[in-house]
Amino acid sequence: MNKNIEREISRNIPKDKMIHLDLSKETIPLFTAYGCVLLERDTGRSYIYTAVNLTSGKRTVISRRSTPLTTSGVNAMAEIIRLSTVAGSGKLEAERVFGDKIALEKCREIMTTVFKEILPQYGYKIRKEQVSLSMHILEVINKRLISLAEAEVGIGKTLAYVIAAIIAKRGRLNGYWNMSYYTGTPYVGVAEQGKSGESMDKKVKI
Repeated sequence: MNKNIEREISRNIPKDKMIHLDLSKETIPLFTAYGCVLLERDTGRSYIYTAVNLTSGKRTVISRRSTPLTTSGVNAMAEIIRLSTVAGSGKLEAERVFGDKIALEKCREIMTTVFKEILPQYGYKIRKEQVSLSMHILEVINKRLISLAEAEVGIGKTLAYVIAAIIAKRGRLNGYWNMSYYTGTPYVGVAEQGKSGESMDKKVKI
């Protein structure tokens, strides 16, 4: 869990998004995690920590302390952000709700991490041809094209297309095609609630 949390934490705070927050002199941005920035405000009597979603602007106070946050408490604070009501998607989280879809660049980022950081932990070697093939498949899915590709034996073709397909599916990368042309798919079904209020995503096995 700690390693996953550390991957989410970034000290590089996007300045272009911070300008909309209208920060006071007493408020300091500390780090970003799970699509949010953590703000520290010194009231003179205590320290208030607020998580602000950098996309939606939603915010919530997640902690009040008598002493300022130290480096040793950053991971725990990031975990609180993850469990908060304003948290966004994690860096390796492809899942998207109906009406939202994952960005292609985000897919590439997740796939790069999977192939170059996660799989090697389980004995898999990094193969440039495999990564290249998977990226190609992702592009094809995104544009809903047909591809005929040749790949030599042993580069890991199965993982190449399976990983690309899973990320695209769970992230609804090309869900708008489904809504336009394939009206019987779960993506469309989710838009229409049944009499019981249960979404079609719960009824259709993916």
